[in-house]
Amino acid sequence: MRHSLLCSIICICVLCSSLVSEAATNGYFQKTQKDSIPSRVILKTRITIKDLSDGNAMDSVLVTIGSKKGYTNNSGYVEFDSILKESIVTASSNGYLVSSKKVKPELTIRLAKRESSLEANYQNGLYERPLEHFSGAATVVSGTDLKKINTQNFVEALKYYAPSLIATRDNKFGDDPNVIPPVKVRGAYNFPASATIASGSGVVATGVQIDPSKGDFVASGVANPNQPVFLLNGVQVALQTVLDIDMNHIERVIILKDAAAVSQYGVRGGNGVVLIQSKKPQKGIFNITYSGQVQIASPDLSSYKVLNASDKLQLEQSAGLFANNASLYQSRLYQVNKGTNTDWLALPTRTAIGTKHYLSLDGGDDDLNYGLNFSFNDVEGVMKGSQRKTVNFGGFVSTRINNTVITNYLTYSKVDAANSPYGSIADYARQNPYWNPYDSSTGLMTKILEEYTYQGNTVKFYNPAYNGTLSTSDERAYSRINNLTNIDWTIGNGFRLNGRFSISKQSDVVDVFLPPGHTIYADYSPNDFFRKGKYNQSASDFISLEGGLNLHYMKKKDRHLFYASAGISAMETKSESVGLELAGFVSNKLSDLAFGSAYSTSRPATGKMISRLASGYGNFTYSFDNRYQVEVTGNADQSSQFGKNNTTEPHWSVGASWNLHQENFFHANDILNQLRVRGSIGMAGNQFFQSYLGNSFYNYYTDREY
Repeated sequence: MRHSLLCSIICICVLCSSLVSEAATNGYFQKTQKDSIPSRVILKTRITIKDLSDGNAMDSVLVTIGSKKGYTNNSGYVEFDSILKESIVTASSNGYLVSSKKVKPELTIRLAKRESSLEANYQNGLYERPLEHFSGAATVVSGTDLKKINTQNFVEALKYYAPSLIATRDNKFGDDPNVIPPVKVRGAYNFPASATIASGSGVVATGVQIDPSKGDFVASGVANPNQPVFLLNGVQVALQTVLDIDMNHIERVIILKDAAAVSQYGVRGGNGVVLIQSKKPQKGIFNITYSGQVQIASPDLSSYKVLNASDKLQLEQSAGLFANNASLYQSRLYQVNKGTNTDWLALPTRTAIGTKHYLSLDGGDDDLNYGLNFSFNDVEGVMKGSQRKTVNFGGFVSTRINNTVITNYLTYSKVDAANSPYGSIADYARQNPYWNPYDSSTGLMTKILEEYTYQGNTVKFYNPAYNGTLSTSDERAYSRINNLTNIDWTIGNGFRLNGRFSISKQSDVVDVFLPPGHTIYADYSPNDFFRKGKYNQSASDFISLEGGLNLHYMKKKDRHLFYASAGISAMETKSESVGLELAGFVSNKLSDLAFGSAYSTSRPATGKMISRLASGYGNFTYSFDNRYQVEVTGNADQSSQFGKNNTTEPHWSVGASWNLHQENFFHANDILNQLRVRGSIGMAGNQFFQSYLGNSFYNYYTDREY
């Protein structure tokens, strides 16, 4: 049995051997061996990596295909053997976005650079340059550094990093949260808006329109002709708009000062440019960030040196004030002996406590980035009733489609502000300490502090704090919505195209009510009963449209580096306002327009202003060996504010710089790690003047017949 099975196996093996021999003779064996390699395998592939911005080959780039890894050589490529067709090639390098593509026998991958760091580059709102290749005067401060100095007002913090920036507080207003401080970067050399302009008919105009919107940066520039232009993410805004932004949302602030830095902005850059860049959402896992603050504001009255009641009365007696009025002296002496010694400066002030909250939610990756932010800031002033409540919402989304990045940023702001009904602190500094602001019998605030007769005339002194017990109000509110869309297309071979469009709309309302019992009407005669009380209301709207298109080019060859940028932009602003004032209120509590009996003026006042600006610029920068730089910038503007004989205004600048810290003889140390010599010359202008000055205008008289 066993022998029989063994013989069968031997016969089968001999038969198979015979068949294989025959197949080999006929060539079938070689064909089968060739077909045994799957058709989806690529025997060899070459991966070339280039920089998307300039098209140059990149070495030392990590290339991964499945479990195989390699680095590009000096020529920018790496080769692999036996790679499956369905494999995915991933290329990554420090400072560049990771890119993945399906494998091919010959494959070229272009890597896009990540966003530049704050320290290395500066961005002027139109184009970006490395700081070492920039010949203008620029100060770059991060939002983190600003918060170390002041967590409420970035302008106050910015003064410590940029000595040329001057923000002064008027002593009449102190630290009133509703008063904007004047800001200057290049000093004061323009005529103030208070200088009146007389027309041929003798009619005097002092402003641009009736109470314009706080978001109207054109009107704001006319009222403060020495302040710089403020750009938020490249879009022009008013100073009040950026002051109402939460400090936690500021990424960095850039101040551009000399002609080489601002000439590309033409007529807008003559007083300097301040760029504010808001934070973008962090990439990675979903992030939730919250910060809260408690704000305590306390009045500093140490600079006031006032006498107490006894010393003040003694001073008046020594000056001979009571020589012909002994009864007045006895009346005041009675109050002093009774212990009356009023601290008038403490009466309208308080230690105010406010809160501030900031919440952000963000996440995403290099292909899709998103974020939401919310902030609430309740600022309480030291004057009783003074406050400013600000609410900000923001939504950000950014997506990458091949070589194009599309970004959209939508923001909404709501502000409610109120000034103190107690009036000015200066009114309280003038009061005598021997006057009692409260009625001795009722304990309520008295209206008349003192009354006496002198030489047949009745003299009365009124209590300014009494107005605070009435329905006196001075309230201001606005809402603002803005949408900014930005498209950035990296064309390749050094070219990049950027376009943006922004639309902003703001509506303001101002309500001021002085009740008939206000001390300002205390001396009105009975015949003027229906003139007491005043309600002033003004409403304004401001719309801004702004768009631009910029083309950039960068080329690096050996030790030579070239930058070129050119662009056009257009902007239109429209501001309208209407104001009316009613008088004849019969009650201190009925504080509504409906309860006024008549207009206090002949008719309501209105204002309207439209401005348009078209601008084009070009910039060329050359750098040799990262040591020597030359920069040339040109600009041409056309504006509706120009006269017809000068419709186009050119501006230019030329600058050069030398990076001494890149020389071999320079050695970085703990004291000095960067040393540059730079110089520039150029011309810049401004348009901070009334829009009608360059054009003929007419006045229509409605109070006379033709």
